[in-house]
This record gives sequence, structure tokens and C-alpha cells, in this order.
Amino acid sequence: METWIETRKRPALDSPTAIVGSQGLRSVGIVAIEHLIDTWKGELFAEMYSSRFPVVYQGVPYAGVPGLPGSIITEEGTVESPRVEFYSHGSFIIVKGYNPDNMGQYAAGQAVVEFLKDLGTSRIITLGGFVHPGAAMDPVERRISFCATDMDQLKTMEEAGLQVYYTGPFLGFSALVLGLGKEEGIPGAGLFGQTVPYEENPLLPDPPAARALLEVLARVLGADIDTSGIPLPEPVDIDEELLEFFHEDSRDDDVGYI
Repeated sequence: METWIETRKRPALDSPTAIVGSQGLRSVGIVAIEHLIDTWKGELFAEMYSSRFPVVYQGVPYAGVPGLPGSIITEEGTVESPRVEFYSHGSFIIVKGYNPDNMGQYAAGQAVVEFLKDLGTSRIITLGGFVHPGAAMDPVERRISFCATDMDQLKTMEEAGLQVYYTGPFLGFSALVLGLGKEEGIPGAGLFGQTVPYEENPLLPDPPAARALLEVLARVLGADIDTSGIPLPEPVDIDEELLEFFHEDSRDDDVGYI
């Protein structure tokens, strides 16, 4: 079996909202989801494994690249297998995602969506990062962009005071869950925290972007999320080339990525 889910305990949930994050641009989504699990003390109730979950990738994991199969993770002397984790907290399901290799993306995404559908999930919200040349980058305050699967979700985001700062590709596990969820009749939205790309290490965490993202998520959900454990951004010196890149006039042909 290529992909399978092991359920520890099926939680009692009534039309829950699923919040999904995985490793991506500057690790904004995974930092946010791990903080959410910690602060909400989420209860682990299921795990998904796959033969398409590598530990070593031949490129950036969220870009849908090949990986080296048959691998495990060792941390502090213990052994773990790559997996997707499902946590419950009140009326929420928190999904800590994992990027499959290029041959296993749709199978893994579909398995997650079918599991969420079986649990009665009423909405999916995915978390990630974005960069866009036409949206000015403030070293202290980060903008939050969004996308939505339908007009009702679009209106919900706009009523929460959000704007669209990014249009373009949305890559990786979280993107597939959102898109395949739409195909299965589960509405949803993506929330993206603005960050600065770092070519030498695209996964280098940007905690301030994750903090800004969680503060907006709390408003969208009408829930309490303590972000005090995530450091605030500090004013930084940005070289002239980067400053020009982020403050140039917005154009229709601007291209960014998530």
C-alpha cells in the first residue's frame, strides 16, 4: 500500500474547520502550524504514512521534486518515519503536512482530503508564505494575502479585512489539499504571510511572518491564538537592490511564488 492512515482515536467533531500547514517558502506555514499545535495543546489522533514521503529531496521539497526513498528521520537518538499528523482541538483539525515526492503528490493529497471529508470537515484553511515584487515589504509589519475556493469564502476573507497581494502559483502539499478539497465539495481559503526569499536556503524559517499569519488566522476563525512565543520582527537594514525590488511600482505582469 503506497499511502495509509493510522487512526489512534477518532475524535468527536461537529463540522470542523481543518487548518493545514506544511514546509514551504521560508517555512512560514509549518512554523505557524507547529506553534498552533503547541499553544492549543492539540491531541494527536491520526497519522498518514506513504512510500512517497522522502527525507532527502533532489531540490526544494515543496516544488514537487524527486526524493530518495526508503528513508527515516533520527532525532536525539530516536527514529521516526516521515508522516502527516492530524490533531484535534475543539472544533478544529490541525494538519501538520509533509511534502511527497513528485510521483506521490496527488495520491497523498487525495488521501488527506478523503480523510477530512470522512471526519465531516466543513472548511479547509491552508497556511503559507508569499513574495511579490509589487507589494512593498515592511521589515516590521508583514502583509497577509489570501485566495479562496469560492465567492462565499472570498467574501469571508474580505469581511475580515484581507486583501489579495499575490496571484500566481501555490506549490506543495498544502496547495493540493486546498485544491482537491474544492473538488470534493469542501470550501476553503489559503492565507499567506509576506516574507523575503532566501535563495541559499528557501526553507530558512521566518517566524515574524508566521506570527503575522497566525494573528490574522485568529481573526478569521474568531478564536484565541497566543502568538507571544513567536519573536516580533526587528527593523533590519535591507541592501539597496532588495529595497528597490520590494518597492518598485506594481505591474500586471509581476510574478511571485508561494
